[in-house]
Parts: sequence; C-alpha cells; structure tokens
Amino acid sequence: MKFSARALLINWVLLPFTAVQLQASGAQQMPMYTQPKPPVERPPAGIDKTSITSDFSAAYERAGKPKIAVFWNRKFDDQLSQWEATQRINMNQQITETRAQRQNRSGLGESGGFDFSAGYSQDFILNGVQLIDRPAVMRFVERKTAMETGRETVADYQKVEADALIGFADYFNEIVFVERQDSEIGFEFLVSVKEVSSGRVVAMFRSNPRFPEKPAPEPVWLVTDNGYQKVYPERMKATPGEVGERLALETMGALSKVW
Repeated sequence: MKFSARALLINWVLLPFTAVQLQASGAQQMPMYTQPKPPVERPPAGIDKTSITSDFSAAYERAGKPKIAVFWNRKFDDQLSQWEATQRINMNQQITETRAQRQNRSGLGESGGFDFSAGYSQDFILNGVQLIDRPAVMRFVERKTAMETGRETVADYQKVEADALIGFADYFNEIVFVERQDSEIGFEFLVSVKEVSSGRVVAMFRSNPRFPEKPAPEPVWLVTDNGYQKVYPERMKATPGEVGERLALETMGALSKVW
C-alpha cells in the first residue's frame, strides 16, 4: 500500500516534466487522413448584397415598378429588315427574311445558360421586379397578328420585336457575352438598360466578374508510397449561377443610382 502511494507520488511529480520533454523534442502524432470540408458560403467580397437589394427595392418602387424585358446574350436589332419574295401561291406570298446583320454570339451552352439566367433573375424576382421574357412576348405578338389577319404569316422580325417591347415592357435589359481569355469564366459582359418609350440609356457598363472571395478547399492528407503527403486542392471556380447573381447585383447597383 505504501509502495503504491509512493509510485503515484513519483508519477505526479514527473508527469509535467515528461510533457515538457516531449514538446521540446517536437514529437508529433502521425497525421490522419482528413476529408475535405465543404466550402462555406460567404458574401461576395466588396459587394454588400443586403444593402444593394435594399437600395434597389426602394429605387424600383420610386420608378413605378416598371416591367423589364431581358435580352439574353443578344442586342435589340436596330437594322431594318430586307425582304425577298420567293413564291406566290393562291394569292398568299411566302416571305423569307434576309437579316442585314446576323448576330452570331458565343455563350455558356444550354445548361450553363439556364443556370446563368436563373442566377441573374432570382434576386430581381425576389425583390418584386416584373421580368419579361423576350421570346415569350414575341410569340404572343406573332399569335395576335395571326388572329387579327386570319392566317399564319411570317411576320417582320424587327417589327414583332419592337411591338413586343412596346406592348409588354417599360425597359429592356441587354446582356451580351464577349469572350475574354483572362476572365475566370472565359467571358465578360456588356450590360445596358434602356427605356422603351424613348430609347433613353439608363445604365450601361462592362463587367468581368471575379471571385477572389471563393475559399480554397482545406488541404487533405493522402497516403502515398512516400508516406503521408499534404495535398492542396485547387480553388473552386464560380458557377454560371453565381456569375449571373453577381451580374444582377451589379445591374441593381447601377439602376439604383438613376431611379
């Protein structure tokens, strides 16, 4: 019993000294394999989303809650149509339109384009903005013209586009993609907002979204032939949806200054 008490006393005295020795010798545990943690969502650097959307909501209210038609990766066609009659059958003339200037523009692909559009539209819609889809209203105008004339016709492309804007929107928002190699996503954006009734330019800017705030994934330990090695994964790139959201916030900020 006396021996056990003496041993306990000796261990109690020597334990701190042993710990100091181990720390001084640099003894470390063998690193264990760790799973990478999912990136934490952070607000865009230099962009206060809450402040921007709040200011825009007030500005949109002051402007009378106008309807905005969005032109995805295209510009409003300012060229006059050139028409060529190709055939006449039963007094009905078939018309083919030769565009004076065709718009061949690169984009994000169908899936990426949808995600970009959704990301761009989301904050506008959540703030009560009346967004108008250009192809949809053009089909409405074309259908109305067919019903009024009593027959299906190939309508003047530019006239239908203009009638669709005048009848359904107060402003039109053009977003054009331009290839740019030094961009994180391979594109920059030419953005403009114009008033339908007067053609007045309300906002116009060039954007090359960058995401320095996107966190790099944490390093992981992997077992290799040379033992444990720390691996640093590449920083995650922005998704089309994140790019669309960033561009929407920039557009909101530009509109808030003039409305």
